[in-house]
Amino acid sequence: MMNYKTFSIALLTTLLATTCTYAASVQNSDSQSNNAQNNAVLTLDAPAATTNATGSKSKESKTTPIHMSCEDFLALDTQAQTPVVFWVSNLDTHYKGGDYVDEQQVDEFVTPMVIEECNKAPATKLIDLKSKMEQYVKKHF
Repeated sequence: MMNYKTFSIALLTTLLATTCTYAASVQNSDSQSNNAQNNAVLTLDAPAATTNATGSKSKESKTTPIHMSCEDFLALDTQAQTPVVFWVSNLDTHYKGGDYVDEQQVDEFVTPMVIEECNKAPATKLIDLKSKMEQYVKKHF
């Protein structure tokens, strides 16, 4: 059984990698259009103010799994989608015997269901799909 510390570290690592990839792609597209130097930007999103690699502060990021819309979720790198669904599906959920939804089950079954639901209604908040995730898990596992 995975504990919350291990899961938190895995989720943060995945989100950090996705953020770095996104920041680098934005940096590259800006550099190409403005003929500017290609400097890597590392952005760390945190609940408080965020800081990039140059040390300047930017606005607070509200796109956390609890605030994420389906549109935001679908825009994520596919490797980041499963950890987000895993986090949402296990948030404040108490399964029989103190168990949880396994990450492999989430990856193979729950994430595709969430993607399908999000494609139907992109404006829906991801956290609002939690009850559908729970029903799906209880029905199939």
